[in-house]
Amino acid sequence: MKTILFIELATLLLFCVSPPALRAQETPAALIERQKIELKEEVARLLKSGTPRDRAWAAHLCVKHGLKEFTPQLESAIDEQEGPVGNPRSPRFFANQAVLDALIQLEADVPAEHIRSLYPRHPDEVVFLLAQDARKNADALLAILKGRQWSSRSLQFAILSQLVLVRAPGVVAYLMKQPATLYVTASETGTEAGIPGGAAGTDQSTGPFEVPPDFPPIGFHRFNGEQIGTVSPTNPVYCSAPVTIHRQRFVVSATGPYGTTTDDSWGGDEAYFARMVAFLDDQPDRLSDFPNYARPLKWEGPEKVHGQLFAIRRDVNRAFNSLKERLLRKGLLTRDEADGIHLDLKMTFLLDGREDRTLLLPRIPVSFGRAGHS
Repeated sequence: MKTILFIELATLLLFCVSPPALRAQETPAALIERQKIELKEEVARLLKSGTPRDRAWAAHLCVKHGLKEFTPQLESAIDEQEGPVGNPRSPRFFANQAVLDALIQLEADVPAEHIRSLYPRHPDEVVFLLAQDARKNADALLAILKGRQWSSRSLQFAILSQLVLVRAPGVVAYLMKQPATLYVTASETGTEAGIPGGAAGTDQSTGPFEVPPDFPPIGFHRFNGEQIGTVSPTNPVYCSAPVTIHRQRFVVSATGPYGTTTDDSWGGDEAYFARMVAFLDDQPDRLSDFPNYARPLKWEGPEKVHGQLFAIRRDVNRAFNSLKERLLRKGLLTRDEADGIHLDLKMTFLLDGREDRTLLLPRIPVSFGRAGHS
């Protein structure tokens, strides 16, 4: 039985261990063909061995040499009993990571049931694979969202974007049920307001990873936030509609620990939820129909502010119900889903643009945004 020699140039190794007399008699084409056969035999042996190290090397060789025919065996090599979250990263963790990276690199269509159990420990990689056929895997992706299992905003928006692009059943209801905050901007002129900006989210540090000795280099995948000007070969665009998301792949080897920091900075969630719903509504200029859009208030004194806020909430509620009916007619909501969606606003002053701020803006009661309040 051949001994595994852990170096990158697997094909060169196979050539070197061949008897010189045999190599001299072979034509270059025959030699290449024999090396291919031996390489595939070695990959099959490594996969059959089943040890974490061997599975990792088999996955590495499949990617390096484009051996897509081993995709079914790689799927079978997934260790669903890897262990709970929080355990020290073991050889089994890195073996699964190598297999998932290989399946992503080989663009495999992996059944959701084969990888869902790995989500807590390999969230971005599992989502990458599920999202390759978001329509077929919509239930699995929605379950991650509804269970609030996403580990970063970037991951949440990546899942949502893929479901929105295929208009997956249930995604509109999920978006419409998100907690809504109505932002009010006050000024003497009542200047038109837009979706509030600002940064929300933080950089997410990953690692440090330390791959066990005798393991191959292993690829890790991460989603990154929507940041203009960060597109690069190592941070390409994953999708650009309805929101822009980047993807990153970095490689960790056994030469030493390595960590990375990925960008999870986003504007307020309301901007992205509104853009997704407007995208589905095919009316991108009607972002203001989504309740999280900011509204202006023309300041006319404290005696009128209550009525003005009530009028704003009434208009928002009408726009929201109109949006819900349009989405229902388009078949993006079922009647049961529409009946279960009720607008419950939190109203707050986002900006005080008044020149005279002698009187403080009133605090808006929590109950004021509710439909039954008057």
